[in-house]
Amino acid sequence: MIGWLPILAIFAASMAVSYVMTQRAMKKAKKAADDMAGVLVNKESNIEPIPVIYGERRVGGVRVFVSTKDVSGGDKNEFLYIALAMAEGEVESITNIHIDDEPITNAKFAGLVTINTHTGSDDQTYDSLLTEANAGWTSNHRLRGVAYLAIRLKWDEDVFSGMPEITGLVKGRKLYDPRTPSAAAAYSNNPALCIRDYLTNARYGKGLPSSAINDTLFGSAATDCDESVIFYQGASGGKLFECNAVIQTDEELFGNLEKLLMGCRGFLPYSQGLYGLSIDKSGTSVFAFNTDNMIGGISIKGEQKEDKFNRVIAKFANPDVDYQPDEATWPDPGSDEETSFLAQDNGTLLVEELTLDTITNYYAARDMARVILLRSRNSLRTSFRATSEALQLSVADIVTVQHPTPGWTTPKPFQVENIQLNYDGTCDVALIEYDPSIYTYDLSAPQTSYPDTDLPDPNSVTPPTSLVTSASTSVALDGTIVTSVEVSWTASLDSFVSQYDVQWSTDNTNFESVVTDNVIFTVSPAIAGATYYFKVRAINSLGVKSSFVSANQGSAGDSIAPALPTSLSATAGYKSISLEWTNPADKDFSNVEVYRATLSGGTFALVATVGGGWSANAEFLNGGLADATAFFYKFKSVDYSGNKSAFTAEVTATTNAAAINGSDGTSTFTAPIFRRSATALSAPTGGTFNFGTNTLTAPTDWYTAVESGTDPIYQATFQFSVSGDTGTVTAGTWSTPVIIAENGVNGTDGLSTFTFSVHRRYPSAPSTPTGGSYNFTSNTVTAPTDWFEEVPSGTDPIYVSTTKAQISGATGTDSSLTWSAPVILAQNGIDGNPGDPGDPGAAGPRNADGYLYYSVSQALAPDSPSATSYNFVTGSFGGLTANWFTTPPTNTGGDAKYWATYWHVTEATFDGTQTRTFNTPFNSVQFDGLVTFTNLDLELDNASSTKITTINGGLLKTGTIEADRVRIDGVGINVVTNGTEKTLIIGDDGVTTVKINDLAVTQGKIANLAVNTLQIANQAVTFPDFTELASSVTWGGTAVQNILTHTFASSGADTEFAITFGAGGSGSASLVFYVYLNGTLVKQQSYTYGGVMIGAITPNVGSNSLLIKAKTLSGSTVTVPLCYVRTLELKK
Repeated sequence: MIGWLPILAIFAASMAVSYVMTQRAMKKAKKAADDMAGVLVNKESNIEPIPVIYGERRVGGVRVFVSTKDVSGGDKNEFLYIALAMAEGEVESITNIHIDDEPITNAKFAGLVTINTHTGSDDQTYDSLLTEANAGWTSNHRLRGVAYLAIRLKWDEDVFSGMPEITGLVKGRKLYDPRTPSAAAAYSNNPALCIRDYLTNARYGKGLPSSAINDTLFGSAATDCDESVIFYQGASGGKLFECNAVIQTDEELFGNLEKLLMGCRGFLPYSQGLYGLSIDKSGTSVFAFNTDNMIGGISIKGEQKEDKFNRVIAKFANPDVDYQPDEATWPDPGSDEETSFLAQDNGTLLVEELTLDTITNYYAARDMARVILLRSRNSLRTSFRATSEALQLSVADIVTVQHPTPGWTTPKPFQVENIQLNYDGTCDVALIEYDPSIYTYDLSAPQTSYPDTDLPDPNSVTPPTSLVTSASTSVALDGTIVTSVEVSWTASLDSFVSQYDVQWSTDNTNFESVVTDNVIFTVSPAIAGATYYFKVRAINSLGVKSSFVSANQGSAGDSIAPALPTSLSATAGYKSISLEWTNPADKDFSNVEVYRATLSGGTFALVATVGGGWSANAEFLNGGLADATAFFYKFKSVDYSGNKSAFTAEVTATTNAAAINGSDGTSTFTAPIFRRSATALSAPTGGTFNFGTNTLTAPTDWYTAVESGTDPIYQATFQFSVSGDTGTVTAGTWSTPVIIAENGVNGTDGLSTFTFSVHRRYPSAPSTPTGGSYNFTSNTVTAPTDWFEEVPSGTDPIYVSTTKAQISGATGTDSSLTWSAPVILAQNGIDGNPGDPGDPGAAGPRNADGYLYYSVSQALAPDSPSATSYNFVTGSFGGLTANWFTTPPTNTGGDAKYWATYWHVTEATFDGTQTRTFNTPFNSVQFDGLVTFTNLDLELDNASSTKITTINGGLLKTGTIEADRVRIDGVGINVVTNGTEKTLIIGDDGVTTVKINDLAVTQGKIANLAVNTLQIANQAVTFPDFTELASSVTWGGTAVQNILTHTFASSGADTEFAITFGAGGSGSASLVFYVYLNGTLVKQQSYTYGGVMIGAITPNVGSNSLLIKAKTLSGSTVTVPLCYVRTLELKK
């Protein structure tokens, strides 16, 4: 037996070399492996990041501590100790632990394996199993906040052959749910809650405060994620959105966030200082864009081929195969959907592969592939500038667009991709086409069942299966017919397979080869008509190859000849014949072959190959022929695949006889000349043209080119002619000059426009501004009253309103501005959550005081007592002088005289030196038959004392007296009990006045008719304030109209108001009434033909005003003839 030490030495050395030397080169491979299958592999490092696990995943963990130990009487290095960090804590549980792919419940591990699990709470204690290794792991090593396994393995060469791979099924993070804010964090795989945790966790996430999270949106998204569907016919329901993810904390934060969002089709909008979450799903429009709120032009971008797919392959970790990578494809190969998409895409297979890091459900992965494919085929985008009303929107909101430019006369649905605020208050909006129907779940066939099996041996690689070949042809842009042969296969189920070796040949002997990550490969262009032989094998991450699987396929090819050329003609010339024809309409047309013979039906020889476009007119000049000789021609069409048509019919022509010299011809030249003049000109004379040098000399005051100036331009012409092609000719009279150009009249001024915004701080939505102007000459903005061009200082919300100034021409002022309804541009965010309470401070010194009582009755005062200590917890003395007690003595009868003393104890520091002081004893109580109280001056001087009940001159000063009945000056006071109700009865004789101080009674009840006369002081009860409309108010349109102002005084107490009014006029007289308290809207309500509005307000102390406004809904003319306002202050 060699024990664990040699294995540890070999392992540690290889890890160090591998990490230091190949760290950069392995980064990409490491990421690809760790994303899925690689998380099952153990790592050893003190700097390796600890992953975050959401939901449930099997992981391998990081060995953060490894040591061995000898056991007395046993073998050397017999025990191996491992601290295996699994995940950031706190997690729900770690179960189903495997060693080298075998569960630890396997009998072979009996007596050899001890494992303790720790879920990673912030207060978890150390594990004594690891401290027994005596190798530096102490009681201070708690791994707080880290979920880990404490492992002890006993060496057995029949069980262990090296450092074991240990994995566990981790049920991950406990999460806060904003829908139940008072509940403690609990395990959940809801994606919305996982994303919120990642955003707010400061240790491994973004670390945002809770005040930066819109928990309303996150709660709504969490509810969306909880929805269930039926996966397939006959199945029970399940969730499409679950997060079962291993998040690597050394990767970019937003990269991890994109993975989490991908798993639930999530959007993370940021609005008004808060992060929200929306799930991409079927919804309805929340805003309508049209020419009223769109500024300027509109940009439209169609679908891009590179962004459109007709097959999506989604890769996910499948728990049915121990979380090895698996695939879900949509649409199914050969399905009606795929056939339709391929037809739309000209037979081109457009494949997109996705890695879904958070999804472990086949049906969820398949539906994700379906939605992404359908969205890619509805990806029309549009962008434009809009008014500030668009600020109310967030990313992922559904809107409609209606605009005449693209012909969207019916509102077309889109989804918001981006909104950007401009300096002038306008917004740049980017939208993508939206189809709500694609989010309806598509029932699928049941997933292929996987048998329970162990992971494969890395040295035994499972080959791919279902090798399928197909051939196709396509037409290139230049008309070329391209032949392709495609081979595809089903991926190997071996979890270590990362690539495939594809080989092909046309003779089944000489093979070409390529290595690919995909499960599909295309040979293009292929040899038309040839048979292709394919074989494919899998390669795992160690470079081990599987056996080949083979298939063959005959390639397709074009064997159809093109049509004949048409419209043939032959025209004779000198030593030549000109041939013309029209090419055939075949899209793959390449050229026409021209054949010639000297006899009809004779032997035709190829004389030319003439290219050109399909359906185009073509020509060929056959030169160098004998004079006065007949020639015969036939033609063939040829396509890009080499197919040739049959011969056309013959065409013939006879070349011309030999030419003889003729007489010189006449050379002519029509010359133009130019002159500027304010008045009409007469025809000029003179001027020459030299045919040998092509030189024109213009008449006096005329020019051969247009001269500079502003007068109209006149032109005259003269045709020169000469026999032959040389000589100089003098012109006679030129043509009558005509105007060819002159300055036009000035056009009307164009429109100058300028869109700008103004700002105002106000606690609530202000009215739409009126007035203001824009001076185009000085580029000066004059804002409406109470509004500003720049954002004013202050703390109230900032409102923005936009307008467009417009004038004819470039200068002037537009003062007739129409402003948009104000919307919030910015406002203060909500306060953050209070910080955690600080640690308690150190305890300070204490003090106590009280009375001690002498238990023996005696005539003279005893000596002051003493004590050796005082217990602040129990309130008792140690070493107290005899006969002194902290409780008064009890006397059951007879004469007696008792004594008491006041004491005080302080300490210098907490639990430090005490100072105990005892005053001179005083006579506290004396019983002389009838009870009297004497010598109480000292006690009465201590105003804070509540220790002794005292009576001074008949006045109860401190403490209480308990009695069943009391009689004062002949008037009896008694309490009568009836069940649970007690009644205080004051005799009705001798009492004439009862006085109760202000606010001395906060609750009281007086029985019916129990008071005959009641006098209430001034202003103890308030009466209503009242205001009546002086004269009727009439107006038209939909503007807001002031109706009545009611002014009243208040002590600041709660106040009720009641408003009565009537309305009439043309139409339905439908109105909205508004009530403003001191300028703040407190209530609004709709009415038809009047009514009563009641409400409660809290006015200021002093003078207040209620302003009543109204607005018509129908735009008709309305009259309010009466309106009454009453306010009543409420008092207890």
